[in-house]
Amino acid sequence: MSGPDFSEARIEIGDLLWTGHVEIHIKSSDWDHHKHFKDPAYNNVILHVVWSDDKQIIREDGTAPPTLELKHRVDKSLMYEYEQFITNPRDIVCSSKLPNVPEITKISMIEKALVSRLERKSEHVLKILAQNENDWEETSYQQLALGFGFKSNSNAFHELSKVLPVKTLYKQADNLLQIEALLYGQAGLLTGRSKDAYHQKLKDEFVFLKRKYSLPDNMLRASIWKTGRLRPANFPTIRIAQLSAVLHSLKNLFSSFLGAQSLPELRHILRPAPSVYWQDHFLFGEAVKTKSAALGLQSADILVINVVAPILSTYSIYVDDQTYMNQAIALFESIKPEKNSIIKRWEAVEITPSSAADSQGLIELYNSFCLNKNCLSCNIGASILKHRFVQ
Repeated sequence: MSGPDFSEARIEIGDLLWTGHVEIHIKSSDWDHHKHFKDPAYNNVILHVVWSDDKQIIREDGTAPPTLELKHRVDKSLMYEYEQFITNPRDIVCSSKLPNVPEITKISMIEKALVSRLERKSEHVLKILAQNENDWEETSYQQLALGFGFKSNSNAFHELSKVLPVKTLYKQADNLLQIEALLYGQAGLLTGRSKDAYHQKLKDEFVFLKRKYSLPDNMLRASIWKTGRLRPANFPTIRIAQLSAVLHSLKNLFSSFLGAQSLPELRHILRPAPSVYWQDHFLFGEAVKTKSAALGLQSADILVINVVAPILSTYSIYVDDQTYMNQAIALFESIKPEKNSIIKRWEAVEITPSSAADSQGLIELYNSFCLNKNCLSCNIGASILKHRFVQ
């Protein structure tokens, strides 16, 4: 970005009110290092704010801008405290002082971090939406597919959603077998010798549908799907069956997400029973005695956290209506907190989440503030540095 850091500033110096630009540097000499003395754009700088005024500088027109040096205006004990923060090897640098921080300060920061997390995820969804030419249905489908991959197969599911548009699947919405055929076929899982009669039936359907819709030869490779170290209930074959059942049971993903009034309703939307075949199979051709293929409640909640809530928050920003952001936050508040390594770190310093709203906020607080030592932008860190509590 070219030009001064701040424009159209209004600053009172003595009895005069100045209007113009403000430039900020660590040292005055940075003005020369950045060649501002050669740039007419800096002639209207009315204040040069620096930490250290180490050199007299001039503008392109030969005049010197007023300079404000900060290093003698900051309490040295505050600087020492801040240096202790940023050099502390702990990942949560304020952990020893957290018990003295007012509870309201911690709660407000966790809430702020949650909203920041939703806004950041919304920026990503908005980019996907733009790539899909503002097609909310296609975007919702792609995000749901990504979510069904969970950690191990998220990339593969995302690629699958890109090579098989939802509009093609909706043409077969009333036929679960054909939705499965399209998904398994484009996933590259219907190649080779048939494993059993159902596998062959899906292969035949896929050949027919591929010709009917003139699908391009862009099937995924079967090798991209991961099964190692996964419980059978998490195999991609099962997850594709579950996704197929959702697409078969709904006529419109996006409106269903927006219209859901509660967590139980969303769980119902995300947990329809898969086809009978997958109720006693984890892989093609390998029947098992265990009859359970429905998406678990915990997995459904993860999809609400990672898919539905971000879509709601994105739509809230898109239409400038806070209702949908509030709806997303309300969903978080109705879900139990997640359990992972980051939450364990917070629990170790006696901050225990009571809902997914808390755990999501704590994850964002840890990743965006603690790991980056961004304490000055954190309500908790700022309260400690400003000594707003009794030591």
